[in-house]
Amino acid sequence: MAMEKKDDFCRDMLECFPNIYFADDIASTINTLNRKFEELREEIVEHLIQLNNYHSKFLEMLSENKSNQTIAQNFCADTGIDCSPQASRDSVRELKISCFNEISSRKEIINCELHTKFKKFNIDRTKQDRIYFFPGRQGIHEGKIIVKHIGKHL
Repeated sequence: MAMEKKDDFCRDMLECFPNIYFADDIASTINTLNRKFEELREEIVEHLIQLNNYHSKFLEMLSENKSNQTIAQNFCADTGIDCSPQASRDSVRELKISCFNEISSRKEIINCELHTKFKKFNIDRTKQDRIYFFPGRQGIHEGKIIVKHIGKHL
């Protein structure tokens, strides 16, 4: 059986993960992966499944004003997937998105700095591919998790 192509995978993601909103340029971010897509495909799917399934817990923690660090630690403890907020404050600028909040009727800047990390397999930490996301907010893209980037370490 032939492996699903990257373009088909990106199209299918939109339907397979109902609790995740993918940024418009998500298909181009996948082209930044340090490792081959075919090597990471299964792990990408596993991370997206776990993120999708964790949606209600993310919203619950956000309603309790939990920090990104606490959210990442809880996600990691519950799923076994390495997760953390972005360490470099300089690169956080690349991870911000302007979104319209239907509840407040205003544009808001959200920060997709939380990220899951794919296994290293003997590679340098700076080459460790990731999924950068925002855990969600009521009124923005139906409260879904927002995935901004699937690719290289930013």
